Amino acid sequence: MKSTVTIWDSLKKEFLYQRYSHVLWITLVSTVFLSLVNVYGLISKAINAYNNYLKSYTFYKEQGVDVEALLKLPASTPGSSLTDNSVRYYYDQLSSTIYILDGVHLITPTLEWLLFAFCPIIFGLYGLYVATYDYKYKTLKLKMLHATPKHILTVKFIVSLICIIMVMVITLIISCLSGLVASIYLSKKVPVYSFPIVDTFSIGSLPLQLLYALFLCIIFTAIGFLLGIIFKTTLFPAILIFVYNFFVPLLGKYDFKNLIASVAHSIFSFKGKFELIVPVPIPVTQSLLILLLFCLLLIAGSFLLFKRQSKYTH
Repeated sequence: MKSTVTIWDSLKKEFLYQRYSHVLWITLVSTVFLSLVNVYGLISKAINAYNNYLKSYTFYKEQGVDVEALLKLPASTPGSSLTDNSVRYYYDQLSSTIYILDGVHLITPTLEWLLFAFCPIIFGLYGLYVATYDYKYKTLKLKMLHATPKHILTVKFIVSLICIIMVMVITLIISCLSGLVASIYLSKKVPVYSFPIVDTFSIGSLPLQLLYALFLCIIFTAIGFLLGIIFKTTLFPAILIFVYNFFVPLLGKYDFKNLIASVAHSIFSFKGKFELIVPVPIPVTQSLLILLLFCLLLIAGSFLLFKRQSKYTH
């Protein structure tokens, strides 16, 4: 009973610290703001698609082409990636964007936009800060008087997992609500009911997407966590995270970014605003197993290093 109470008290204290230190709020505001940027981008995409559709429709009409017949044909020739039917292309682009903006359908493009463009930075820095604040404020030695290194790190990981889930849930809810508002706004700019979605449109399996999103956010946080424990500071690890994500190209099929992209393309459709890099071919199952092993090694490495280093903390 004593250990249970101790863990519960530690969880509450860690959560309150993250709340009052603003790290939780900064993370949440960042993801919400970026999700709203994505909604704005989708609105712009829909309006541009509609304007281009009207231009193409008018052009072919003036040339005496049967535009209605064009709308019954695919946007590109089967087996070709080139668009040779601009009327149908912009029609499909507009109808799919209208569909995406409609409430819960916005979850998938929001995850695509956040998860693969910004979450490696956001949650990497989040994990980095959570791992290093005890070093920064000289509170680790005090904590060591009341708990073991394993206890301290376990509490940090549990609270971080809870906060990750909270941030993602709140962000997705706000994103969906903003999508509904955006749909109302778009209906005043575009005759949305004239562009019904095609039956073949699919944005993938939402439960798998949510699980993969949570899994990746845990990995990003664990990376920041381990770097924080190694360097005991935030500046240099933060630079490493930025440089790798924005400046280092793919290093092969076993590169971290390539493994993520390999699994992502099998789960997500990328029909929203964001398009992920095409990965170097590697079996999806192999990619997922390597990522899982990598995640376990990150967590195990954090516990091992923290246990060895904590006794030397001043």
